[in-house]
Amino acid sequence: MSEALFCLDGGATVGGEGDVPLEAWDARRVPGLAWGCNHLVCRKCGVGVVQRAGVRVASSAIDRPAVFAAGDAGWEDARAKGWLEADPRWRTYLCRCHSWSDDRTRGLQVDDDFDSFLGEFAPPWACAGHPRTSSVDGVAIGVEPSWVADALGGSRGLKGPAAAEPGAWVARVIGLLDGVDLSRVGAALADALRSPLAEVRSQSADVFRLWPELPGAERVAEVLAEWSVGYRNVADPLRPRRFLDQPLQDVLGFRLIAKVAGPDEVALAASLLTMGYSPTDFLARGLALEAPTALAAGIDAILGMTPTAIMVARLVAAGTRADNPALDDALVAAARGGLGPLSAWHVAARGLARGTLQARLLAAGS
Repeated sequence: MSEALFCLDGGATVGGEGDVPLEAWDARRVPGLAWGCNHLVCRKCGVGVVQRAGVRVASSAIDRPAVFAAGDAGWEDARAKGWLEADPRWRTYLCRCHSWSDDRTRGLQVDDDFDSFLGEFAPPWACAGHPRTSSVDGVAIGVEPSWVADALGGSRGLKGPAAAEPGAWVARVIGLLDGVDLSRVGAALADALRSPLAEVRSQSADVFRLWPELPGAERVAEVLAEWSVGYRNVADPLRPRRFLDQPLQDVLGFRLIAKVAGPDEVALAASLLTMGYSPTDFLARGLALEAPTALAAGIDAILGMTPTAIMVARLVAAGTRADNPALDDALVAAARGGLGPLSAWHVAARGLARGTLQARLLAAGS
């Protein structure tokens, strides 16, 4: 196990409304969070990168070495000279040779799939590593999973943002435990999916949604199939306009798409379509890839429950990715049979479908 942890994506810059943690050990290990690296080092000039929220570069004349050398006073001098301007949405990063302003979270690792907006202009910075820690916010962490149940159940005495979002806190801690055996931690989270408290189920589901390959995530399909009364169409008390089953459907979809779901998971995922579950984007996509016949057989039931333009688009998008003849036939039959708005089928066909499927959907009902 490495002595240091490194941020995802080679480290990240973050906008003015994102967060840059203060603790040296606080590596950005959870994907999808507006969380910047606090230990960026320049590969060219060799210095640690400094940053300031609420300002953006306003002039190419900015004297980077002077601003860097002057510390806090340098930032104020740069604003007075018009090199920087105030804007709460932005954050500016600076070393001796480069400056960069951003209004969003952006990974710094350059590869073939990197955002072409940056391309050769990407700053030459990278995460230089973070020391490991045995406690976070005063809570001892490790492979012993008692901290998981305590945090989700509210008995750990978490304060500030962590108290409001214990699931996000647990997900963050899991990232810091990279390289250790997390089977007991994952088992504790899977047990929490059966908690009588909807709030605990919601937070545990969010952790698995961020870590769909964590040990214990293989039990998600089983939970949805065996305890539909605790999930299907049950309002999430912590997330307005969301049902409790939706994040777990996403977990299952991620696992199907990544091809890490076992045969039993795939079979249970397919069975959800006969139990009244309305599939999310990710579950529909995963089923289209791993169980297209089951998805084809379930299309009439899905659209019978949810005959909306959104669901039509979701199914067409999933079918297009799968490129499966049986699924194509089922989609065309549903369009011809008037399941869902006909206009929605045509819009989805033009915007999402390709090739023969697009032509057949456009011809349906005409």
